Amino acid sequence: MVCLAVMPALAITAAAGLVHDVPWGDHLTLFRDTGVLEGISAESLFRFHNEHLIVPTRLAVAADYAIWHGANLLPAIATLIFAIGIVAIEVVMFRRSLPGLPAVGLAFAAALLAAVLLNGRLTWTLTFPILLQHVSANFFVVAALAGYAIAVTGRQDSRRQGWGLCLLAAAGAAVSSAAGVFALPAAAAATMLLAIISPPFRRRPWRGPLAAVILVGAAVIGAYGLAYVASGPAEHVRTATNLAQAIRFTAYFPGGVWFRDGGWPIIHHADPLLLHAVVLGFWAALGLVAADLWRRRESLGEFELFHVAVLAFVLGTATVGGLFRGGLSPLEALNKKYAPTALLAWGSLASLGLRRAGAWLLGEGSAPAARQLAVAAGLLVAILPGDIVEYRAWAVWMRELHQAAASYAAGDRSDALIRRFFENVNMGRRLLAPIAADGGYCFARAEQLAAEARSVPAAGLTESGRLERVPDHTDYSLESINDQSFPLGKPPPRIAREAPLTVAGWAVDREAGRPAAGVELVVGDRGFEVRYGLPRPDVAEYFKQPGLADSGFRGILPAGTLPPGEHTLRLRLRMCDGEHFLETPGYPVIVE
Repeated sequence: MVCLAVMPALAITAAAGLVHDVPWGDHLTLFRDTGVLEGISAESLFRFHNEHLIVPTRLAVAADYAIWHGANLLPAIATLIFAIGIVAIEVVMFRRSLPGLPAVGLAFAAALLAAVLLNGRLTWTLTFPILLQHVSANFFVVAALAGYAIAVTGRQDSRRQGWGLCLLAAAGAAVSSAAGVFALPAAAAATMLLAIISPPFRRRPWRGPLAAVILVGAAVIGAYGLAYVASGPAEHVRTATNLAQAIRFTAYFPGGVWFRDGGWPIIHHADPLLLHAVVLGFWAALGLVAADLWRRRESLGEFELFHVAVLAFVLGTATVGGLFRGGLSPLEALNKKYAPTALLAWGSLASLGLRRAGAWLLGEGSAPAARQLAVAAGLLVAILPGDIVEYRAWAVWMRELHQAAASYAAGDRSDALIRRFFENVNMGRRLLAPIAADGGYCFARAEQLAAEARSVPAAGLTESGRLERVPDHTDYSLESINDQSFPLGKPPPRIAREAPLTVAGWAVDREAGRPAAGVELVVGDRGFEVRYGLPRPDVAEYFKQPGLADSGFRGILPAGTLPPGEHTLRLRLRMCDGEHFLETPGYPVIVE
């Protein structure tokens, strides 16, 4: 149990370390669509939404901005509560299925389910406001399906109708979750939870309460839909893609949850061999479980009904998502944002397997303890390495984001900097400017950020350490000085005196086959440290050397550092031996 507890504990700890207040990418889109600066209105709440941009998420972001200047604490706390709630529902259903289960066995089952459902794949979900919707919708759906399963299995003659109704509810929830229509699962969950906790309500025939659920859900969803249609534009309606692509998307969606495939902001691609092995493994395991359930179909109870409905919900969400993800590769199903929902399928497979192996794995005595230890160790070996790699990647990205925020607060408005926040430079400028002016998100502490951006005087390298050879494009590339890309051989960039001067590029120690030990910016007889070790997977890919992946640099001289006139910039690339350096040719700049 202690071994299994490591994974959820690490996920929560890692998420706490990654909670941040720097807006970027979909953060900015969500901020724009929420309309916090203009004030919350019915029009801004119901304006176009997809599976992320929904009313509860917008309200959470708006409240977080109002209370904590956009620190993202409220969405993170809400997401964590919903994620723990999903695990709690799983454990309650497991306990109901084995009422005589020893306390130690129940604790192990709870730890196993927590490890599967609350592992490092949720690290970014817990820190990314736009992903609050996935976990919160999952919680409401799982709660509703648990309520349905408990309510419709109380009478033998209602079994067939109960299965049909529960699967119908799962299908409706899948459509709702994939399309971002949050009200249907929420209304169903609320009504069914009321039925579960209220004995007088539960004693009534199940058809009445379930009819009430359908009526309440239809009324709420109808009002929600009317508000959406009346206040939102229609140009963003998605069209269905081809069936073959939807099938591929559905196949990858649940099986490939342990991988991620994506580009900006972190270029990362799944290993094809491992990916397909795991996807095939998932569907093979699902086939075995389905065959076992079919053999026992006459004796199945609420536990099996609940988990079959959850599996139907996940696969339904994948199918609906595939139909309306036109223009995207099937590997988009491996994107981080789908992990919370896909993990539900793995949790249900684990629960059904545990239920069948209850006596073998959860019973009392020394033998079950040894088996439990083996299961825990195997799960750690299978899950933790990928979680650690994922955490490190996002930690590097967050560090770079904070550096970019510091540069922005110090006055840097270059295209290269804006792209760290948003792919579209013009859109990024429009979104960042009002946030910075309003003092929200990280810009509430703009003076502190500006102080962090000031370059530190270089430690100084003696001339005796200079290498004779001249560095070339295999040693470094100065890719930009402010807005001018690849400035070598071009007219000197002209920089306003009140603007900062920024440089960016990459540098390596070619002889050592590693990133350089450091980079200094030299202007005349003055040296300035630049931030080094930024991720540059493209450099590693170009040279076919994975060890060069962290060879990027970025430096900023705050406004007023250089007097008006023409200056010559050079880079000094520190070699890994700690004694030598290369100095690049001079790059002229004019401060006006």
